[in-house]
Amino acid sequence: MHCSCWENCACCQYDSAICGPRYARYQSDDIDVDMENVVGDLLELDPLQYDKESGTEKINAWIDGTVPQIGLPPSFVAISRAKCIKYWQVLQTKPTAKLSGSFVRFCFEKRPNGELPRLLIEHKGKSVIVRSPQDRIKLKSNEPEVHV
Repeated sequence: MHCSCWENCACCQYDSAICGPRYARYQSDDIDVDMENVVGDLLELDPLQYDKESGTEKINAWIDGTVPQIGLPPSFVAISRAKCIKYWQVLQTKPTAKLSGSFVRFCFEKRPNGELPRLLIEHKGKSVIVRSPQDRIKLKSNEPEVHV
């Protein structure tokens, strides 16, 4: 539960280890999204059908149309918009052959215990890895990656 201040006060403390990421989660082919948990409208984009600009316009229109339905505070709206646009822009830098037969879904999913809905970015078809800056640094280091 969150209070009206939306600051990091005691009533807004959030344990991401228990609840998962607060703002967004990313999902690829392995598991289908439970559509009963989707709130508001769903946006599905084909990376070959829309370029960077037209996809960004669609994302902005979708966010502007969906937010009033689910009542997110401005800070969540800004973060969700930025995450969607960043994912779309990174996706558009990939070669066409890697994107053929894939699509991206953007939606908000219900959260337990009355928490605010969370952005879900689902990439179906061929997957594209989007690494954080910390992950890129690890890849450039001399230490080998170990997967267990």
